[in-house]
Amino acid sequence: MMNDKKYCLVTATTENYIQWTMTMIFSFLKTNSWFKGDVIVVGQELSEITVSRLAIFPNIIIEAPSALLQGKLKQLAADIPSRSQAESVFYSLEIFRFSRYDKILFLDSDVIVMKNLEELVALPGDFYACDEWYSGKGRTMSDYAQVDHATPGDDIISHPVNSGFMLVSGEMLIPGIYEELVEFLDPGHWRNCSIRFTDEVVINKFFNRRIEILDARYNYRPKIAEGIFKAGKVKFEDARIIHFLLKAKPWNFDQVYRTSIRKMEMLKAFESWYSWYFDFLSWFHLMQRVNFVKNK
Repeated sequence: MMNDKKYCLVTATTENYIQWTMTMIFSFLKTNSWFKGDVIVVGQELSEITVSRLAIFPNIIIEAPSALLQGKLKQLAADIPSRSQAESVFYSLEIFRFSRYDKILFLDSDVIVMKNLEELVALPGDFYACDEWYSGKGRTMSDYAQVDHATPGDDIISHPVNSGFMLVSGEMLIPGIYEELVEFLDPGHWRNCSIRFTDEVVINKFFNRRIEILDARYNYRPKIAEGIFKAGKVKFEDARIIHFLLKAKPWNFDQVYRTSIRKMEMLKAFESWYSWYFDFLSWFHLMQRVNFVKNK
């Protein structure tokens, strides 16, 4: 795709998550040959070996989370100790710091990209994401509790989103948004709700009514396939992006066994991920040998 726009793919990772992150990046680049933008990986204290491995991708940039965000996360962990083990989940907030880009796509590292996403760059809005679930539920601003979509009131988030896929541009990337968002990261948001919620609490509350909803093809979660089909007639075969929720990751083999027994879509999703993973490994080892020969 030839134009003068600056596009960027962003993800977040940790040292122990790196091969899953690289599988996601590989699947995105292979299915989106038009993309010539930067790939930003947000991570803290990544080893030299990990950084060198990531460098096999073109236009890769390693970004540490800002001192501002790290400071806020330390305050949050001090107030709510259970949050101290989930710092990296909040690194998705860093996308709002990268205002040098015209459009940013954020993807969690536990996704694979199945199809071309070029149509996303033509979308006119400033913030797109996909529904958190498809059961007709919203959440309250005060305690993040579930309510019906139809419940009226200023306290209601009618369409809470899952943060595994976010597309931002325009007004979402102006200077000052990032600082306001990080400042909004206050322990009070978690005092009356489940501790399993992380960045989604902040994103859904801060951007309430400013997020446009895309259908589940862009954040297809096979774990909730029945609800997705019932709500929007989106099937596994329609998915452009597949997202593995919670513990049901392809590398957690006990979960693979348990969830694939009950859900055929999970079995299909695991098969797709393994196919991408093996393709990535073949490509990665080949590229390492090519680079070795070039540098001899």
